[in-house]
Amino acid sequence: ALFVLSCIFSFVLYGPGWSIVAFAIGGLIGVFFPHQMTHFVKKIYQFHFKQKKIIQTIFSILALILSILIAPLIFLFFGIHAGKDMRHWASEICSQFPQE
Repeated sequence: ALFVLSCIFSFVLYGPGWSIVAFAIGGLIGVFFPHQMTHFVKKIYQFHFKQKKIIQTIFSILALILSILIAPLIFLFFGIHAGKDMRHWASEICSQFPQE
């Protein structure tokens, strides 16, 4: 729901250009700082899941509101996830081939 709302309201409020730029910047941040971003994301998840169910629901509603009002921010976070995962997969694949 978060991604769908961000897509829709990004087209309506900001235009697709800002979301693409935010995703690209997030991807670059994720590629160049994968360990810091992994640590940051783990801390966010740990904080979120330590809370009671009602607080988790409030955080989820706030995330949905942010996806409507500040859609490029959501794309920035998706880009960070994509960048750090891309770096991880690339290093994993490179380690399988012998170095000359």
